[in-house]
Amino acid sequence: MEIKDNPQLLKRFKEGDKEVLTELYRAHVAAVSELLRRGFSFRSGTEFVRFSGFSAPHQLQEMVQDTFIRAFRQQSREAYDGKRPFRPFLITISKNLVIDGFRREVVEKRLFVPMGRLVGEGESPEDAASRMHGNEPALTPEEETIRTQLREVLAAFLETLDGVERQIVDEHLLGELSQRDMAEALGVDRNELRRRLKGIRERLLRHLKASGFISDMDPSELLQSLMVFSWLK
Repeated sequence: MEIKDNPQLLKRFKEGDKEVLTELYRAHVAAVSELLRRGFSFRSGTEFVRFSGFSAPHQLQEMVQDTFIRAFRQQSREAYDGKRPFRPFLITISKNLVIDGFRREVVEKRLFVPMGRLVGEGESPEDAASRMHGNEPALTPEEETIRTQLREVLAAFLETLDGVERQIVDEHLLGELSQRDMAEALGVDRNELRRRLKGIRERLLRHLKASGFISDMDPSELLQSLMVFSWLK
């Protein structure tokens, strides 16, 4: 089914006609699935990145559905001009979802710094913290207040985690366990662990944003506060 250069179908598409949307889904779902299964390359900053494709069926299906949900939103329907084939328009949406997910993951990962990487030989996490903070310039009263408030916000976030999520934060995000070892410790596969990690990161970012710290704080200050995440027990 093609709505390009078909004013009647284009009008029905823009109006969200369920019959037209269903036919478009049936006509293009195989192509979108193949793209997401096969993968593609893209540029991120100065580097080329290869997305190798989804091998897990549930991940593939989820992204396929997300693609059509995004394409069929009112904003997307209004943006489609009907002058180009619908499939490239759909493929672009699908690629952008993958790329956005990649960039979001890179940014979110920077929020977590394993203390094991910062502790010197024979040094405790507390000693490492004192050393790091000792190398910093003295904080102003306002900065000290902000840091205290952020620690309280992070402590409140920790209280929202269940036992498994807290274990993931302590032993993987802030500890030394790899994804494989963490999954084995929990008795789950790595896909399930990744799902839980994504949920924790998304909730943390929402929590920080709702508290006003994401937009108001310098990234380095946020990072320093997250380094003491594991001591807020």
